[in-house]
Amino acid sequence: GVARARSSSQRPSTRSPPHPCAAEAEAARLEVLGAANMQGEGSAIRATYVRSARRKITKLTKDYPSLEKNAIEAQKQFQAFQQQVQMQQQREAMAGGGSQQQNMMRQYQMMQAMRQAYGEVAIITHEFHRVRKLRETDFGPDDSWLALAGECFKSEPLNEKQIKGGTSNVVMSLAVFVLCPFHNVTQYKFDEEKERDAVEKETRRLEGQAREQERKAEREKERDQKGKEKGGSEGEGEGESEGEGEGGAVAAAVAADADVNATVTSIGEAEEESG
Repeated sequence: GVARARSSSQRPSTRSPPHPCAAEAEAARLEVLGAANMQGEGSAIRATYVRSARRKITKLTKDYPSLEKNAIEAQKQFQAFQQQVQMQQQREAMAGGGSQQQNMMRQYQMMQAMRQAYGEVAIITHEFHRVRKLRETDFGPDDSWLALAGECFKSEPLNEKQIKGGTSNVVMSLAVFVLCPFHNVTQYKFDEEKERDAVEKETRRLEGQAREQERKAEREKERDQKGKEKGGSEGEGEGESEGEGEGGAVAAAVAADADVNATVTSIGEAEEESG
């Protein structure tokens, strides 16, 4: 029986490898779990979009009437100002007089005033049309995609092969895309040297801010330390002055008692002599 047990323990294992179906089932299970996690993350992101969209809708609804009123008033004021300038030009042309240089200077000032007024009106009307377009745009269920309005996303530098699938240029140029949802897409040439300089400049700015904050913290610490030391020295000085004052008062009282005793003694001696 012992020999049979030993011989059976020395035989190689006959355990079969995992079945291919079990491995495929495990891979499918992990894939489903990954998809479920991704869906959960997407739902959480969409919830934040919905909350942001609701805030923007509330703000747009509140601001739209005042923007519309401001745009109409600005256009009316610009038209009135334009008519006033035209009438002024006609009066000056009919009146004549003045040198050519003075007339040109007046014309230039009027044109500058017109440009400034038009620029102010353009800003107001542009904001009004932007808000009106947002109100008229379909941003999907619950207006969740409204949260991306006004946001822009920048791509990594892409070469011509990645963009067009190929190029005849020996040295491939790089491009960067900026996507602003519901507005536009911009492509510009990527300059690695300029980009590196911009990053270095921003890094130096942040490091300078950090150093300035450290120096400020050190100055505040030194100021607090000096304040504590000054408060302690003032307390000791007050204690010494109070001690000196009390000692002086005691000495004065002793001297006064001695003077009184001397006076009483002299009066007694005088009385004895007179007696």
